[in-house]
Amino acid sequence: MEGLLIAEKLLRVVDLLKADIEKIDLELDHECALLEHRIIGLEDGQRDHEERIRSMQSGVISLKIWGGLSSICTVILSLLALIRAMVGN
Repeated sequence: MEGLLIAEKLLRVVDLLKADIEKIDLELDHECALLEHRIIGLEDGQRDHEERIRSMQSGVISLKIWGGLSSICTVILSLLALIRAMVGN
C-alpha cells in the first residue's frame, strides 16, 4: 500500500517535471524567435547604414571632382585674362 502511494507521488513529480520542461522549452522557443527577429533587424539596419555610407562617399567623390574641375576652369580663365591683358586686346 505504501509502495503504491510512493509510486503515485513519483509519477506526479515526473508529470510536474515534464510540464516544467515543456514550459521552459516554449519560453526558450519564444526567446529564440525574439532574438532572431532582433538580429534580422540589426542586420537590416547595418546593411542600410553601409549603403548610405557608400552613397555619401560617392557623393563626396563627385563633389571633389567637380570642385577640382571648377578650380582648373578658374585658373584657365585667369590665365586667359592675364594673357589678354598682356597682349592688350
